[in-house]
Amino acid sequence: MLKKLLVSLAVFLIIAGLVYQASSRFRAVKETDFNSIKILDMDTTGQNSGVAGVGLRVISANLIAEFDSSSVGEGLRPAPTDNATDSGTLQESESTPSATSTSIPISKIKTLRILGELQNTGTKNVGNATPIIIFYDLQNKKLASKVAGWSENYTFPVLKPKEKFLYDVILTSLPEGFANLSINFKPISHLSNSRDLRYLSRNLKITGRDIEEKAATASSGQTVVYYQLRGKMVNAGKKSVKNTSVVAYGKDSDNRVFTWGNQDFPSDLFSPRQKQDILISLFPLKDARLETAEVFLFGEEI
Repeated sequence: MLKKLLVSLAVFLIIAGLVYQASSRFRAVKETDFNSIKILDMDTTGQNSGVAGVGLRVISANLIAEFDSSSVGEGLRPAPTDNATDSGTLQESESTPSATSTSIPISKIKTLRILGELQNTGTKNVGNATPIIIFYDLQNKKLASKVAGWSENYTFPVLKPKEKFLYDVILTSLPEGFANLSINFKPISHLSNSRDLRYLSRNLKITGRDIEEKAATASSGQTVVYYQLRGKMVNAGKKSVKNTSVVAYGKDSDNRVFTWGNQDFPSDLFSPRQKQDILISLFPLKDARLETAEVFLFGEEI
């Protein structure tokens, strides 16, 4: 009798262990592993706007996530490796979480932010665009299409043919269990009479540009590396300029945008040959080191 009881107990423990392992795998797959997300068709999306001569091309994309701390511990995954993929995400080895593997908790992605560059590939000006993110599962089957919003302080400028610029979009409504995504900017060629339109200036120039790496101590005691861009803006044209703005963004060794900042002069009128000191702090939104920086000047001649 005791022997049968022990055998039954052993069988029960084995079955319970298998069920727990299966449920753990399900939870791990259900939650998106941020480090394994791949960006699909990045270079070809956004060129077909439905309007002749209008198109946008995504040059690069960099994913930044804010996690929901309440979901930590719902599953485990192996610690990620440092192998970078072409899409700019980290690719981890395929292995099953176990009691003997080095594991870290999976957190649910609360907000997804995407930074990058895009370019006007058409023959007409693009005055705005709708950012569309398409989500896929592990088999690259489409799950959902979402319209992203522009991040705070970001304004899409009027882009002339061949001009490029930074984009910064945010999504807070994400489909469950997505594995990969693609980015598509649907161009809007119609230019309204809105006073909010921003044009890249051909007459505003920046001279004496210098970028300095600095360090600051956060409240947590951690040292944060950031960058300061200095220079002088010069009105090299023959007309005065109003609504002036300077936007700078930094790129890492893989040519991905990871930081940007701006300095605005909304009420200043800059006469021809007038100069203005520029100072922009660039705080990294993702752990990276600055390799190159792009600077764009906006203004309206009067």
